[in-house]
Amino acid sequence: MNLKPQDVIVALKLCGYPTGRPPISVVAGDLGLSPSEVHGAIQRLRTSRLLHGPALKDKPNISGLEEFLVHGLKYAFPAEHGEVTRGIPTSYAAEPLKSEITVSNVETCKARLTQGRT
Repeated sequence: MNLKPQDVIVALKLCGYPTGRPPISVVAGDLGLSPSEVHGAIQRLRTSRLLHGPALKDKPNISGLEEFLVHGLKYAFPAEHGEVTRGIPTSYAAEPLKSEITVSNVETCKARLTQGRT
């Protein structure tokens, strides 16, 4: 069972409750998630041992969670570069760089960079 990005948010929210986990509906309301999403997140967090389980009132495993956030988060949820999309012009597409840089040069540079990754 793989963690989902919202599971990290649920785990961090559970760290904010001082007396253990409140009812799932309270956590769901606080986060703006559905109760079923929070329930699934809690199950996945238990499986990955980031929560101690029902015997300890689903308290977060602080040391494990800290280690995951510092060392594992970037590997579990790597950043993915997307394709060029429409939107607000930034970087070379906005002035003052727009008049200084031609699009063909930028596209050529991008093509050279992507060739090196394959």
